[in-house]
Amino acid sequence: GKIEVTDEEVAKYYEENKARFQQKEQIKASRVLVRLAKNASKEDEKKARTTAQAAYKDIKGGKPFAEIAKKISQAPEAARGGDLGWLRRGRMAPAFDNAAFGLKEGKLSKVIKTNRGFEIIKVWAKKEARQKPLDEVKESIQTSISARVRNEKRREVMLELRKGAKVEQLIKFARPKGPR
Repeated sequence: GKIEVTDEEVAKYYEENKARFQQKEQIKASRVLVRLAKNASKEDEKKARTTAQAAYKDIKGGKPFAEIAKKISQAPEAARGGDLGWLRRGRMAPAFDNAAFGLKEGKLSKVIKTNRGFEIIKVWAKKEARQKPLDEVKESIQTSISARVRNEKRREVMLELRKGAKVEQLIKFARPKGPR
């Protein structure tokens, strides 16, 4: 049948699960990555740093970030101009997060060393952390409660059906030989 979820049930669920409806701080960012192996020699590290610093100078000099990322970056998103999309804190390495989330909207980081190599980060936009209001999440809460109630009802029906069911084994299967 149809399952009705009341506004009171939704409000109660929201209050009891407020932490689930917190939106963490997010940034829309791009990066240029010059990879550096973990066991790289001092000479390889110097070459990578020099390449990253030259890219940084080009970007600061007015060349489009995406153009430099496509040409120099060794990250998977290089073909998209370094675009990482929206990121939450904790998704990237700590060194990246600390630099990126410390930037203001529209700003460029200096060359930073991360666990992947040398990176230049551009933050295009920011969304501050916030508590999503009930009105914004009401529909998803109703769907969640409905699904839970529907599953409980389905379980009850199955248990009732099993109680009255008569099971008869018509085929006998040979047991497999060897350890189970």
